[in-house]
Amino acid sequence: MKYSLLLFSFLLLRTGFAQAQEDSIPLSREINFLFHLGEQKQLDNLEYYSQSLLNDSLQYSRDLRDSAAFATGELFNKFRNSLKARSYYDRVSDASVFAYPAGLFSGLLNAEEHRYEEAEKKMSALPDPGTGLLHELKHFELAGLYLLRKNHAAFDSLQVLFLPEDSLIGAEYAFFKDYHYILQTMKKKSGFLAGALSAVVPGLGKVYTGNPGQGLASFLRVVPLGLITAENFRNGGFKNAQFYIFGSLFTLFYVGNIWGSSLSAQIVYQEKVDEIHHNILVGLRIPVDRVFR
Repeated sequence: MKYSLLLFSFLLLRTGFAQAQEDSIPLSREINFLFHLGEQKQLDNLEYYSQSLLNDSLQYSRDLRDSAAFATGELFNKFRNSLKARSYYDRVSDASVFAYPAGLFSGLLNAEEHRYEEAEKKMSALPDPGTGLLHELKHFELAGLYLLRKNHAAFDSLQVLFLPEDSLIGAEYAFFKDYHYILQTMKKKSGFLAGALSAVVPGLGKVYTGNPGQGLASFLRVVPLGLITAENFRNGGFKNAQFYIFGSLFTLFYVGNIWGSSLSAQIVYQEKVDEIHHNILVGLRIPVDRVFR
């Protein structure tokens, strides 16, 4: 992991947003050391040293502590420790130049953990410039969260006024509108009907729910067993031991075929919803990483 590039971007971002201050030398030194600990993967030492900076309000200014909190959040984010990353992002003060990206990244991590309500609160609390890239970014993130929370009325309300000019945000938002339509129009197949169809023709219920391959597999398992069972009964009747053996297997697979087809209706629907939610989460991160990474 190339922390030198991340550190350069971090210091460049700060330089672009803030005037040079008296603590600029200690800031550079302390942040350099935090990134050094991260590069060495000394995460316990990283957390200990970061906490010592954040809790020392006498020696270190609010600006330096905000910078340390954001940097530590970035490092834990890189190591995919979302819980600790969120806790450090949340310690960045509202007055900091890092307040906006910290809020966005904290909200994204909440969303990726399926804490959609918390994520929406984070995004809603971000200041809205009224126009420009940050304005579009905030409303784009909220649009995705509305979909994840199944709040289609809020998404519809936002659509009326939200016309992003940024090309990347506009392209991703177009996908959101497609997902919005699919989620509203997608119908769940009937589990009862799927089971009934498979009772008549084994596997037909899975074909109905959109799994023709599984339907064929069920048919090829159940029907031959049924034919063998019938043949053994024809040859020996109830006295034929093989009739009971194959009859038990047939009954097991036949009932399982009906039950599986009934469950398949719910599973297929949920898989489609989960796939759309995954795509929304990926889409939420793309413009944020483009702007702040």
